[in-house]
Amino acid sequence: MQLQGLMMMLFFTIVIPIIIMSANHNIFFMLVAAILLVISLKDIPIAFFHITKPGNNGAGENNDIAKDEEIAGELEDLTNINVKKFSTGVNFARSLILILFFLYCIFNVSSLPIKILITAILLYCMRVALNTISSHTSTGFLDNHPRLRAFTSLIIDLSIIFTIIVVAYNKYVKNIM
Repeated sequence: MQLQGLMMMLFFTIVIPIIIMSANHNIFFMLVAAILLVISLKDIPIAFFHITKPGNNGAGENNDIAKDEEIAGELEDLTNINVKKFSTGVNFARSLILILFFLYCIFNVSSLPIKILITAILLYCMRVALNTISSHTSTGFLDNHPRLRAFTSLIIDLSIIFTIIVVAYNKYVKNIM
């Protein structure tokens, strides 16, 4: 009975808003754009100043990993859901929503350089999606060069912010004038 309540809560908090969001493309654009703006603005200082999360300096990290694994094990026992596969599925679905969002953005822009920029962001999102579902954990060249990874993250975040501003201008302000 508790599992049915959990599934109903999951249904009403995740599935219903997704259905509503997909029914109206303006709501989809505004909601995903707002989420992306907040995430990108939060990640810019981290990439620019090479800030790390507090507590990632040794002894506390191993204790946190052990607690996370213990909580994941308890959750697997309680719900009979493989937590690693579930988190991989959620991350992949998030990547697909981003790909859909940027495909939507391409159709609302008429400038070729901006379409090329959006295509570069799309390729980055596809790379993230493929790395999410791949079995190996290494992402290749960027893993060995943390400064290059931070620079790439900074460029992608700035490009996302610029793209959202330009598309919102083309979609809402330009049509009014």
